[in-house]
Amino acid sequence: MTQDTEYPPSRVLIIDTDLGDYFHTKNILQKHFSEEYPHLQYSPQFLNERFPDNGLEVLTQGNIDLIILDPNTNSLKPETRRGLDEFLVPMRNRGYRTPVICLADPKCIEENEALKMGATAYAPKGDDDSLCKALNALYQPIKASAAA
Repeated sequence: MTQDTEYPPSRVLIIDTDLGDYFHTKNILQKHFSEEYPHLQYSPQFLNERFPDNGLEVLTQGNIDLIILDPNTNSLKPETRRGLDEFLVPMRNRGYRTPVICLADPKCIEENEALKMGATAYAPKGDDDSLCKALNALYQPIKASAAA
């Protein structure tokens, strides 16, 4: 599966065990895309999976354009990285090229490790500006072609 670089994502999969964090991330993405691409007048469809292994199933069922992944599925154990081991690595091993932004607590995983394991971009969890910068880096060609 390849990324369609003509448009911002229309289907976004957010993998996060915390529903509060899911809604926060969803709101940040909606605000970001409506501000950056007001001329497109669209709203992406958001899907949520609480557990990484379910995320793989969703990925195989449909056209996912962007994935936001929290690799830590256990807030009591920051070292737990099921999102990487049970989703990101198997996803890349199966040949999926869908962009993945790793939205992580730096105590759980650092940027260089997330990128080595297959993430496209990284943003520290709770740093909304970094998430928006990662989105801009992924979709910069879209903005340039939309403005032309």
